[in-house]
Amino acid sequence: MPSFKTFLSEVLRNQLLLLPENTLSLPKCIQLVIGNESADMDSIVSSVALSYYLSLSPTPDISKNMKGKCIIPIFNIPTCDLRLRADCSYVLKNYLSLKDISQDKNTLNENKHLNIPGLFLDQIDLFKLAKKKQNNFPQLEVYLVDHNILNKKHDFLNPFIKGIVDHHFDEKMHADANIRVVEPVGSCTSLITLLLQKRLKEINTTDYQNAIPRNLCMALLAPILMDTSNLKANGKAKSADIEAANWLISLLSKYEDAEFKSEHFITNTKKKEILEEDTLKISPEELYHNLSKLKSDISQYSFLDILNKDYKQLDVKDASGNNVVLGISSIPERLQKLLTFHDVDGIKTGVDSFISELKLDLFVMMTHGTIVSPNSEKTFGREFTISFGPKITTHTREEILEKVKSSPELDLENFPQNNGNTTNSEITYFKQNCIASSRKQVSPILTSIISHLKAYKTSPL
Repeated sequence: MPSFKTFLSEVLRNQLLLLPENTLSLPKCIQLVIGNESADMDSIVSSVALSYYLSLSPTPDISKNMKGKCIIPIFNIPTCDLRLRADCSYVLKNYLSLKDISQDKNTLNENKHLNIPGLFLDQIDLFKLAKKKQNNFPQLEVYLVDHNILNKKHDFLNPFIKGIVDHHFDEKMHADANIRVVEPVGSCTSLITLLLQKRLKEINTTDYQNAIPRNLCMALLAPILMDTSNLKANGKAKSADIEAANWLISLLSKYEDAEFKSEHFITNTKKKEILEEDTLKISPEELYHNLSKLKSDISQYSFLDILNKDYKQLDVKDASGNNVVLGISSIPERLQKLLTFHDVDGIKTGVDSFISELKLDLFVMMTHGTIVSPNSEKTFGREFTISFGPKITTHTREEILEKVKSSPELDLENFPQNNGNTTNSEITYFKQNCIASSRKQVSPILTSIISHLKAYKTSPL
């Protein structure tokens, strides 16, 4: 019968074969499940979850299914960037590691400090694998999760895409993929959770405690809760998110060793120490609060770290086919507070460096979070900060600014700072009144604006 523990063991063993220093022969088939380049919790957990789903076919016997095959989650960042994602580290360490084989040298990989299933970009040569496939060995299949189009640096993998599960704007690519689920739900993990639920029913699973054990339930719940603000009513949660979460919670409540009670949520939000030994027995409510604290605490990071922490980059064509490089950083802190730690000049220096290093033409910094009002009420809000690279002409900058200011999906107003000035050199700050529009909604707005730019309005790129 299906066993998540067996899946973890197989992945940890097989991914050694894909490390650059490996001299052993590769398996006949390699299936890579790649998350998006922000590598947030939804992306990381989705890559592991869909890998597990793939291991459940064609039979219920995972070891048999994975014989001669590597199914490997790919985390779309270098290893060193995991330190910027404390919430992701928490989930990987406590719910997706296989602690009881940590001393087995045959299964350890370079992630041995976590012993987690998956490789980071600096641990696998994707281009080399693609070249080997062009020489008819091995069979390579690529599955995208939490995005439905490859970024430019990985476009050489396009011929190998066999599946997509995503919740962002549908770019209508790879319509012939074997698996193609693109729905605008709160969390991509919700969609994969429902795929797992369906597959386990198809193979007549009876032992759910091995197939979807407590640690996997918690790992799957984590991004669902985080991406839907704890399934907040009238929020981002859609019916698929609620269905997936309810199924996972019902499993937790049935497991005999559980002290968990679905109706007993911890409501005390006072910060407390997060202890590893408690992680399998905490409620979803406490899981959400713990992860929220870890994700929102950016006090120990440099400003460049903050920009890199949750960053996505897009290559967009203007009306004449010129390439415009768009970068968007999502920052879990309000702009007003950010300016108290990094003044206007410090932010400008950091943004200029970021634009120069990544060769960006357009950069947007989306700050968000809660602030406490004078009457002690917490209020959620957003700010929208836009900057331009040196190749964008003044005329084009003005046109882009005018279009973003007129977008009802953003509802921007000037954010006064620095004695009332809203523009410091190439940076313009706005208050975003439409708080429902996160990066998932803003990205299509910006790509549409760029796609309608006239060629004469951009310098040769």
